[in-house]
Amino acid sequence: MSLVAYMVNQGNQLLAILVGNIPVLFLLNITLAYRVGGATSSIAYAKGALISMPFFIIFVLIVLLILPRINTTAAILPAMLVYIIPPFLLYRRRHHAFKSIEVPVQHTEEGQMASSITPELENKQY
Repeated sequence: MSLVAYMVNQGNQLLAILVGNIPVLFLLNITLAYRVGGATSSIAYAKGALISMPFFIIFVLIVLLILPRINTTAAILPAMLVYIIPPFLLYRRRHHAFKSIEVPVQHTEEGQMASSITPELENKQY
């Protein structure tokens, strides 16, 4: 972060954003996602990053509009709300829609539950 602050102070704002935010954090997070969950997790993270991009752009625009009028903290707080709340609501809506789907369960003679879902469908991600 101190390198980013130094670059901005030297007048290299574009280089600072490229070094400090976009590729570095994305590459770090996608690498960690791959180590934890493999290619499926990395792809899901990349899709999430694309979905969140419009909210990030709105976040930056709000900061650009408010920052000259008030201090940094007061400019960042409303922008963070716009950045966090809509994706959270989208996630909650999507998660709630799949949560309401019921899967019929049958009991075997041994008393164990047997799902009517085939093994291929159990591993499928939505």
